[in-house]
Amino acid sequence: MKESYFWQTVKAHIPEVHWSRIENVAGSGIPDLNGCLNGKEVWIELKMFRGNRITLRSSQLVWMTKRLRVLGDVVVMARKDDEIWLINGRQVVEMTSDPVISKSTDDKSVSMAPPVESALKVFHKPLDWEDIRRLLFGA
Repeated sequence: MKESYFWQTVKAHIPEVHWSRIENVAGSGIPDLNGCLNGKEVWIELKMFRGNRITLRSSQLVWMTKRLRVLGDVVVMARKDDEIWLINGRQVVEMTSDPVISKSTDDKSVSMAPPVESALKVFHKPLDWEDIRRLLFGA
């Protein structure tokens, strides 16, 4: 599945959220999606697993770190076969300093194999989109 199809799937299954897809040409590292529901705003980075790994650009990790410092909500939503993993951005940033979980693939990106226990939740097919919405927005 391509990331663009993943985005369309999220939007179709959680239509009550005001979604903005960020096509980033102005700055680097900004997550793919911004969603708002009942005053709760969340930034979501969409990722596709390659094997058991996801890859983030260094600029994405810098952006996440800065947003988390001001208590913003950042979540990585990763697709792995028939699963969707929700991983708190703080967990992702912390995992990048663990050499067992992550490794630099070059100076511009980090590849990581997040353990299942690092996820807020792993959803299996059939996907419970209502529970995904609740975890993201608390509503």
